[in-house]
Amino acid sequence: MKRARRLGALAAALMVLTSCGGGEEVSGPAEPPSRTGADASPTDEPTDDPTPTVEAAAGEVMTTESAYARAPEGWRTERQLDGVLDSWVANKRGTLHQIYLSDLGAVGSEDLEQLVRTDGLTGFEGRPRVSYDADLGGEAAFRAAGDGVVGPREEYGAIRGGVGVKLTFEFDESFSAGQRRAVVDAVLASFRWS
Repeated sequence: MKRARRLGALAAALMVLTSCGGGEEVSGPAEPPSRTGADASPTDEPTDDPTPTVEAAAGEVMTTESAYARAPEGWRTERQLDGVLDSWVANKRGTLHQIYLSDLGAVGSEDLEQLVRTDGLTGFEGRPRVSYDADLGGEAAFRAAGDGVVGPREEYGAIRGGVGVKLTFEFDESFSAGQRRAVVDAVLASFRWS
């Protein structure tokens, strides 16, 4: 009989404890997860990298004296003018998607706003949106986005050691925003200073 009363008192106490906790169960200390072999880790920190990695473009190389980048596979690369390389691919209608790597040479200033005023924003129809929070090969860069002659245009420019470089993308409307972003991100991931 004494044992039955103790169990009843214990059950009543547990009911009181769980009802006081807002419906949450009371439990003891959590045990660390067991890990074995290759899964063993000294910490319980997440191992997933929160930053998605972008696969660099693996097509033809566009090389200038100051920098180089790869075009997407299947794009053709040609030298247009001194210091300007053009990679392009034609769509089904015969219009082009193009990437220009331009070596601006000595620019005389490390100021990105000055670079935009003197060497940037050519080829845009109207006034593009400009920001200064981009990266080009590990250097601070400007990013301009707007409309070009055939469609959406995006331009990146940076200065390293007094030398300026621009990387320009122009697409026609047959590429979706996602397709354009994939091309830009892949080429930016392949960009290196010489």
